[in-house]
Amino acid sequence: MQQRDFTHQQQNKPLEELFFKFIIIGDPGVGKSSLLSRYVDDKFSNNYHPTIGAEFGSKTIDLNETTKLRLQIWDTVFFL
Repeated sequence: MQQRDFTHQQQNKPLEELFFKFIIIGDPGVGKSSLLSRYVDDKFSNNYHPTIGAEFGSKTIDLNETTKLRLQIWDTVFFL
């Protein structure tokens, strides 16, 4: 976990930024990419395109006026 302090311009309070990385692992064709696309971009596609290697998306969430949560979500295929 990585933390950074910034100065919030409007209220002169320190802005805390929390950063997390997540990895979605699973068998091919189970919906990992769909889950990522729906959460990060609020989009869903019925067309199936297999992930080659890895893809990632990121999203920033304002928890309150002084705290931001940054998520980096990786989508990868796991073969046994």
